[in-house]
Amino acid sequence: MKFIERISLRFLLLAFLGGILSSCNAVDEPTVVTPKTVDQYIAQFSQFVASERAFVDSCKVGYNKGNFKGTTNFATYKAAYLIALKADSAALVKPGVTITELVNANTALSVPGKAFWGSIYKTDFRPLNDSIVKADALNAATPVGVSGGQVLKDAKDVFSAAIATAKVTLIGVDRQIVETNAILYAAKKAFIAAIIPATIEIYVQNSKDYLTAQITVVQNSPVGFDIKQYIPTLQTNYLNALLAAQTVANTAGVTYAQLSAALDALTSPRKAFVANVSDRKALNEAIVAAETLNTATVVGTATGQVSQAAKTTFTTAITTAKTARDNPATIDGNVKAATYALGLAKTAFSTAIIK
Repeated sequence: MKFIERISLRFLLLAFLGGILSSCNAVDEPTVVTPKTVDQYIAQFSQFVASERAFVDSCKVGYNKGNFKGTTNFATYKAAYLIALKADSAALVKPGVTITELVNANTALSVPGKAFWGSIYKTDFRPLNDSIVKADALNAATPVGVSGGQVLKDAKDVFSAAIATAKVTLIGVDRQIVETNAILYAAKKAFIAAIIPATIEIYVQNSKDYLTAQITVVQNSPVGFDIKQYIPTLQTNYLNALLAAQTVANTAGVTYAQLSAALDALTSPRKAFVANVSDRKALNEAIVAAETLNTATVVGTATGQVSQAAKTTFTTAITTAKTARDNPATIDGNVKAATYALGLAKTAFSTAIIK
């Protein structure tokens, strides 16, 4: 921080207060550090205070590098720091000022100085802020609906979330600003593409093209329980929704409302269709084995049968394991925990079978 770097110079005054410092070099010869005179310190700190006052006086609220962040604390922080700087200026021109007085006057700058400089942008946020303003305007001007010039709620939600994320990044560093600006641009481009065309013919054709492309992607996606594969049921759910929407798009005389409803129905299965973040092959094998045992063991009091309580407990354990398996976001640790828990449940169930 500019303020911290500069204010550290003041601690050199302590050397003067403590007298001449000495130490021994490699050949035991004394090294003498001659402190600055009071006049030298006055000149040095006068330059610093003048520079600070000039910056604070000219500082304004904005998004460029060197601007103050927002209007909430601007007047308060600016006034407090200026008061401290003016007090420091008064001490510097006081006849017969001592080193101790200089130290005290400069130390008094610390708290208001940190508060002021802590609210100064260290990088240029103007490009990202301009992008946010334009995105907000487009988002506000585009209503949710099923007619030309409108967007489906899913597209609106995604774009709104991208804008909110970009606003949070207005406290980031240079690299984050550039990356976030690129992400917001892509989100805006996708949002514009999602705006329903003015004619039903264009809307139908765009929808057909989109559905065909999505069907191809889903059909070619690797299915299974390994990492980066897709849960079979989630693939089936999304594919069926796509095929249903394609049927609507191919229907003669389809309306805006009918096609929009079919596309809107894709939202949930599309969001659920994501690749596994962990390997759950062992868990799936454990579930298959547990289901086989559970199906083959009926409730009763004869040999090879189990009580209803044992059956219910085991069935619940299998259902819980399936929930962990069929959630692509389940992390490796939770998958292993689910596998272990199902193993315990299977052992308990096997023990409960009447011999």
